[in-house]
Amino acid sequence: MSKRLTLHLASLLAAAAVSARDSAVIINEVQYHPADELTQSEWIEIRCLHGVDVDLSGWQLEGGVSYTFPAGTVLNGRAFLVVAQNPSGLPGVNALGPWTGKLDNGGEEIRLVNNSDRVMDRLTYSDDGDWAVGADGSGASLARKQQSAAASGPAAWAASNELGGTPGSSNFFDADSPPEISVPLPIDSAAWKFNDSNTA
Repeated sequence: MSKRLTLHLASLLAAAAVSARDSAVIINEVQYHPADELTQSEWIEIRCLHGVDVDLSGWQLEGGVSYTFPAGTVLNGRAFLVVAQNPSGLPGVNALGPWTGKLDNGGEEIRLVNNSDRVMDRLTYSDDGDWAVGADGSGASLARKQQSAAASGPAAWAASNELGGTPGSSNFFDADSPPEISVPLPIDSAAWKFNDSNTA
């Protein structure tokens, strides 16, 4: 590999790392394939990584859906904000919306763009590969494991522990620790037992 190409690749990787660290607001949780699609209960949650308020006036969600944040929209420091396909379909959540378009169940890219057309965060999710299969139609959402970081890729995401996800609040009990992943017993394991005696 030529020295020039190596330097170019290194600069691209460095720029990507700076971009991730520089993100003030990130995409934190996504309900892209709800258990009941007839309810139009898709939503996207964003979070402010810093302790200061961020004016979202004119910011946009782009990709499979399109939404422009109205003038005067402020995301408080460390807070969450939900934008929904059908805001009234999320009881107890003060959601913005509706948006136009629909999130693809098979996967696509979602971009959060500020009012200077700078991409602040992007999520390119999928329903296969290393992505959490639990978020694909079970009712669980796709949730960022560590919501204080702007890491990307399938390893940074998991299916939510709660059906319906956690719109407007922390993804997991410990907001900055990833959930524990347990592997179920294989179907042919000798540890399986069955009791048909009808007693506890």
